[in-house]
Amino acid sequence: MYSKSLLLITLFSLNSVAQCDARFANISQNNDDIAAYRQSQSYDSKIEFSVNVINNDECQLKVMVESENHNFFISDANRFEFFIESPATNLGSVKQPVFNLAQLELAINLILKSGTFVKAGAYSDMLTFRLFSDKQQELDVQEISVNTLVEPNVSLSLLGFNSTDHTVQLGELYTGQEYTNLPTLKVVTNSDVQMTIDSENAGFLQNTIYKQQHQIDYQLNVNQTWYELNKTQRLTINSEASSAELFLPLKVLIKDISKRPAGSYEDIIRISISPLHY
Repeated sequence: MYSKSLLLITLFSLNSVAQCDARFANISQNNDDIAAYRQSQSYDSKIEFSVNVINNDECQLKVMVESENHNFFISDANRFEFFIESPATNLGSVKQPVFNLAQLELAINLILKSGTFVKAGAYSDMLTFRLFSDKQQELDVQEISVNTLVEPNVSLSLLGFNSTDHTVQLGELYTGQEYTNLPTLKVVTNSDVQMTIDSENAGFLQNTIYKQQHQIDYQLNVNQTWYELNKTQRLTINSEASSAELFLPLKVLIKDISKRPAGSYEDIIRISISPLHY
């Protein structure tokens, strides 16, 4: 009789993968100059973000930025495109950038290119920031709601003239004659506007000597529409979808001049514009 001694040895092979302990510390919006954007400006506008991370293991990190609206700011009725840029190297695409994070802080900008037409209004988008290790391990995710209010801006001038005041010499007057030697109005706006037109003499050319004793009735044409100026006229002008500049030609129609004495006749027309409420 003898005894047996049995020794069992089980060998395990364990591949140890080090986990990267990194996360977003803070994502903050620092500046927004899109609100004061003008289509005529020669430089781009932007919204600036600072991305800060905690990286205890000193991992190699990347930040992906995604736009819910596919790189468009959207309002109730309008939209405009922006580009996501950074001084850091973009390892992704223009529409879905992936930025190399060499330090603990990363600057990311939403760029509105100069020359883009943007209508006034409140715009928004949702950005998703994803933090990855160099092994494509997703470490953290944060969503940031971005809102910007593009302010209405308007200006009115006379095309070809530096002054906002201009005297028009119609020349000799004839009944039923249209006179087109008036300047063209130039409206620069990023919003729908209300134009107000007032005639000092309520739509009459008054004799400079006899005043209201001798008047000549006339009509004013603004951009192919005739208006009586016996009362204040208020016009709604819609901004176009691609340009902030509108050109509105003017002309007048002289009505009956019979039984009017010879002499000089005049009126003063005042035109102003203001943005409609947003």
